[in-house]
Amino acid sequence: MSPSILETRSFDDDDGRPTPPIQSAPPARGPSVAPPRAPTVGPRWRPGDRVADGAFEVMSCLGRGGMGEVYEARDLALSRVVAIKVLRDGIAPGVLQFEARALAACRHPGVATVHSLGRDGDLEFLVMERIYGVTLSGLIAQRQQSGTP
Repeated sequence: MSPSILETRSFDDDDGRPTPPIQSAPPARGPSVAPPRAPTVGPRWRPGDRVADGAFEVMSCLGRGGMGEVYEARDLALSRVVAIKVLRDGIAPGVLQFEARALAACRHPGVATVHSLGRDGDLEFLVMERIYGVTLSGLIAQRQQSGTP
């Protein structure tokens, strides 16, 4: 969805009151890249790492994409499995917060529930519901094999 669609759309809470519209990210000033830091090679976190002052224990890297990495982790305080998204270097500041607000405004079985935003040192991350199922690349492969468009 484009930001203009998200700005004008509102969703009702369970109590029937309208949710305020999402505010768009502030306009970019100058280059829209984060300050440079050492480039990452491979996953930032490894299984067994404790992040966010020990609040989460990393179990595995679920995947890497154009925006960053998603990890499976255990929320140690609530004893539940979550997904943690970390952006790659060079993504504009505020993107993760904008994404979190957009996801938090949606209630749908196909959209992960946002639990929180957090920091581990200078690294911002998004904690979400862990959804099990087929990856997008797996779904595409299944459809290609079966001849389904």
